Amino acid sequence: MRSQREVARDQDLRRDREYAQQQEQSRRQFELDLFNAEGQRQTILQQIGANASLAVKFALEAVNKGLEGTLDESLLIEASLFTLCAATEDKKEGTSAFLAKRTPNFQGR
Repeated sequence: MRSQREVARDQDLRRDREYAQQQEQSRRQFELDLFNAEGQRQTILQQIGANASLAVKFALEAVNKGLEGTLDESLLIEASLFTLCAATEDKKEGTSAFLAKRTPNFQGR
C-alpha cells in the first residue's frame, strides 16, 4: 500500500501535467489568434491603401508627428493637415462619389 506522501506526490504530478497541457493549448490558441489577426490587419491595410492617398498620407503624418509633441501641438498638426486634406480634389471626388453612390476615383491631388 502506498503512503499518503506518495499519493499526494502523484496527485501533484498529475495536476502539474494537466496544467502544462492547458498552458500548451492556450499558447497554441494564442498563436492561432495572432495568425488570424495578421490576416485581418493585411486586409485592413489593403483597404486603407485603396483610399485617397493624400488623406492616408496626411493621417499617417498626423499620427507620427503628433506622437512627438504635446497635446496642443498634436491638435494643431491635426487641424492643419485636415485643412490641407479638405482642400484637395480627392475630397471633392470622394464627396461627389458618396452622394452619387458610386466608387470614387481618387487621383492623389
